[in-house]
Amino acid sequence: WSSHDSLYVYAHAADFIATAVDRSMGGSVCLLGAKNFSKSPAFQYCARAIGHSGPELFYRGPQPTTSEEVPTAKMLAGQAAFDACHYYTHSIWYVAMLMENEDVLMLDGTTDG
Repeated sequence: WSSHDSLYVYAHAADFIATAVDRSMGGSVCLLGAKNFSKSPAFQYCARAIGHSGPELFYRGPQPTTSEEVPTAKMLAGQAAFDACHYYTHSIWYVAMLMENEDVLMLDGTTDG
């Protein structure tokens, strides 16, 4: 990849997918939503998605043939929490609400993350 120093990507601090991918493409990744994150609606959902594996969160196909009950109630709860977390970390309206705060998006374009 070529360096793109003029490229700025704004991502929610809890968006672990975008922050991992965007860092490898050059430019600057500006994280937002870190201020008072533990009091935000995103936190209550994102915290419940932690501890699940990628396959547990992403697989939505037919039930695999196993001797165990899959997906389990815990896995389904993790998927629901991940979906809600994903909504908040990717909603343009939620990001706009965060960026309205001068403590989140500074005048120079830097963020609270």
